[in-house]
Amino acid sequence: MRVLLPFLLVAFAIAANAAVIDYIRAPSRFWTPSEKYNVTTVSPSLDTTEVAVNCSSTISQATLTANETFIHLQGTSADSNEACFAATVTSRPGSLIRANTKRTTRIRDADNLLHRGKVCDLTIPDWSQIIYKNRQVDLVIPLANATIHCDASNDSKPAPTKTTTTPPKPTTTTTTRTTTTYRPTTTTTRYHPTTTTHRTTTTTSRKPTPTSDPDDGGDWVNGKVTFFTPNQGACGDWNDDSDMIVALGPAWYGNMNAVSKYCGSRVQVTGPRGNSITVTVKDACPPCDSGHLDLSPAAFEKLGDFDTGILKVKWRFL
Repeated sequence: MRVLLPFLLVAFAIAANAAVIDYIRAPSRFWTPSEKYNVTTVSPSLDTTEVAVNCSSTISQATLTANETFIHLQGTSADSNEACFAATVTSRPGSLIRANTKRTTRIRDADNLLHRGKVCDLTIPDWSQIIYKNRQVDLVIPLANATIHCDASNDSKPAPTKTTTTPPKPTTTTTTRTTTTYRPTTTTTRYHPTTTTHRTTTTTSRKPTPTSDPDDGGDWVNGKVTFFTPNQGACGDWNDDSDMIVALGPAWYGNMNAVSKYCGSRVQVTGPRGNSITVTVKDACPPCDSGHLDLSPAAFEKLGDFDTGILKVKWRFL
């Protein structure tokens, strides 16, 4: 027995050493994942989820103009679109911009359709630009694929009112004429053969009374003027604040979606200070009544102060 004991101890040591080596080579015997274990936490998938976000912004105190290629938008950002530039965003299909303009905006889209209002929504596919909150922005936006919608119901311009004029009392006169042009006073002398004296009859013309018929232009019309921000007018031309232009209401302009026969006509306007200006018809003013003219800022400031907003005037076609 004492002879066999050393051999048994050696055999046990060899077996124990082999077992340790076996455990080291097979670590799964020490730990195996439970059924609830999520293997993705050990070996995450390389697949990513596509996140597409449209960039939305609101611009206040905006000025919105356009030419044949681009839309030019200036103003103050009311919010930020930084979220659409987050690291998790993989694509930006386009931008949605609401422009709250300082004055009524008239702007034409790529199809030459006129849009008018003080709140304009722009949808621009495949275009985006980061905008931070409460910053001055100056954006140049491609016109070609942009969709424009302006809400004319938010126009703060005073509602049209009926203009009533009272003809002045005539001076001494023998005839009354209402014509499209001013005619000189004529003097007719009649000789009586029975005497050596003669009688003179003087004929004077009364000041023309206003008319609502566009074909009777030339007479003075008592009305009012407001002002707007020009861009591309209904007549098709591009203008800015410094141009001496006027927009006519439907009674004079006619079809708002066509070029009026009065486009290019000149209009003389006399303001409350007594001074007169001459402006050219370049646009239409849908809410203006027959006596109401909408002037460019350059024309309005020659007649009165911007703070008044509305001026009483008289005007006529030249």
